[in-house]
Amino acid sequence: MSLTAKLIAVGIIAALLASFLGWARHQIYLADTAPIKTQYQSERDQAISDANIKVTAANTRADSAEKSGNEATKDYQDYLATHPAGAVRMCHSAPNSSPSAVGGGQENGGNLANRNPAPGSVGAVPGGNSGQVQLAGPDIGPDLATELRATLALVVIGRECEENLPQ
Repeated sequence: MSLTAKLIAVGIIAALLASFLGWARHQIYLADTAPIKTQYQSERDQAISDANIKVTAANTRADSAEKSGNEATKDYQDYLATHPAGAVRMCHSAPNSSPSAVGGGQENGGNLANRNPAPGSVGAVPGGNSGQVQLAGPDIGPDLATELRATLALVVIGRECEENLPQ
C-alpha cells in the first residue's frame, strides 16, 4: 500500500469519525430539548383550545343576539304594518306670532316659568265652520314612519352590540 492510499484511508476514517461525532452530538441535543419542546407544544395546544372556547362562546352570543335582533325587527315591522302612521299634518304659524303674543316676551324677562299669557292676549279659536278657508299643512306621516323605521333599526343594532359585549 502506498503512502497516498494510506493518507486517503486515514482521511476517510477521520471524515467518518467526525460525521459520527456530529450525529451523536445532535442526538444529545435532541434529547435535551425534547422535554422543552413538549412543554411548549402542550402550552400552545392549551392556548389554542382556550382561544377556540372563547371564539365559540362569542359566536354563540353573536348568533343569539342576531336571532333576537331579527325577532325584534320582525316585531317592529309587524307593529308598523298593523299601526300605520296615517296623515299627520303640520301646524301653521299664526301670522303675527311672537314670544310676547304668548306671554314669553321681555315684559316678564323671558323666563319660561313666567310664560303665562295675559287674559285676552291669546286670540280666539274659531269654532265649527267659521267661513274662513282652512289650508291643511303638509302631511309628514310618511316622513315620521321612515324616521321610526330608522330609529327601530338603530335600537336593534344597539341591542345586538350590547348583547355581544364581553362578560
